[in-house]
Amino acid sequence: MSSEILASTLAVLASACKKSGSSSSSAYYIKGNMNDTAMTFNVDAAAHLTTMSGFITLAIIGSVSNPQNLQSISLNINNTPSNKPVIAGTYTESRSDFVVGAVYNPGSSSVVYGAPVNPNPTNPLTITITSIDNNTVKGTFSGDLYYTNTTTGSFGPTKKTFTNGEFYVKVQTPQRGSPTHRLQHCPACRLFSIQRLHNKDFHQRSNHLVADRA
Repeated sequence: MSSEILASTLAVLASACKKSGSSSSSAYYIKGNMNDTAMTFNVDAAAHLTTMSGFITLAIIGSVSNPQNLQSISLNINNTPSNKPVIAGTYTESRSDFVVGAVYNPGSSSVVYGAPVNPNPTNPLTITITSIDNNTVKGTFSGDLYYTNTTTGSFGPTKKTFTNGEFYVKVQTPQRGSPTHRLQHCPACRLFSIQRLHNKDFHQRSNHLVADRA
């Protein structure tokens, strides 16, 4: 994957946590430690489940505070190329049958931290779903997210290490025409949704990146 494509993808995924409304419920949460500092992303925390041309994307997103603050996180699982259902289980960025990614936006319009970025991560992104149904999804996450400048297309080695991550969020299916639906179906979001990552060499895997034009 070229740095330009990945930078654009990460930027839009990060901005997907910025929504038109702002709400926080004690029943739902996204939390964890980032570089040993406790973080919560409980504002508008939700799991957005979308299906397009047989591809399923589960995006677990939340913000630190109000929508005007870009500081947010997005955890993403897509069933490309396998078309398998997204069910309870462990998903890592090195899997060949699912696309697994994450973006942390520190509150910047140009800098985010994401995965997959490093072709040989020592602490790969891991998302574990412990339970999922039509109403809620619960699980854990951990791993290293690497610096990405979405303006210049440059990449780390600087990273943010997430440990003890947990989420319990309500599942939402975006309705056509709604703000969430438009966010989830923007061109770069679709680009991420169906990228094909087939092996451990990130640059070789980039040859399998395709765009869903449905």
